[in-house]
Amino acid sequence: NSVNAPGRDPDRVAGSASDAAAAMRGSGGRLSPQPPHAAGVGWQLGPARTAAVIVAFVAGYVLLDRVSYIHPVQQFNITPWNPQPALAIALLMTLGQRWLPAVFVAALLAERIVRGDLMSMPASALAAAVLTLGYAAIARALTGPFAIASRLNTRRDVLRLTGAVVDVSFATGVLYVAARLASDTGPRDTPVAAVVGFWTGDANGVLVTLLHLRDMAEQQKC
Repeated sequence: NSVNAPGRDPDRVAGSASDAAAAMRGSGGRLSPQPPHAAGVGWQLGPARTAAVIVAFVAGYVLLDRVSYIHPVQQFNITPWNPQPALAIALLMTLGQRWLPAVFVAALLAERIVRGDLMSMPASALAAAVLTLGYAAIARALTGPFAIASRLNTRRDVLRLTGAVVDVSFATGVLYVAARLASDTGPRDTPVAAVVGFWTGDANGVLVTLLHLRDMAEQQKC
């Protein structure tokens, strides 16, 4: 098709050609394919659909947190299986980082509803902020420098997913426990056990649940 074909914007086509040329120059003349990450990033939803997605996500996040709240570490209320972070990461990978406020609201509501009996509102907000940053970091890694294909059909993609989730979950666990200690909502004699519990619970929950969510998304495309 020519540049001036009907329905094509000449300026946008010229801009795309310039971008492609710049990419080739930056890669020594080899045009590398764009990583097949998060094809849905940047989707524009109407107001009604946006509201529906927010309500469904927040309700799903809180529900997953509640049903998985078993055998919590004393006073820290950290459980060995946490599937709800995968829902937040999937949302951010699909719709982008602009959905962080919805993730924060979901995390805050879950902290208040599930663990609010031992936490003040400021402590819950601090914990929710730490969790939101952790989810954002994983989603950013998996759609940016460590982008993975939606089908996860290569060893590299599996290693990238596992590495990002395990590493960031550990860092988030350290910050979460530190936030709880700073707000005097956790015993100071068991922080290591709390970090390990958070790390394993989130890493296991995210890896298993995120794989299922991505499989479901792929089936919807077929």
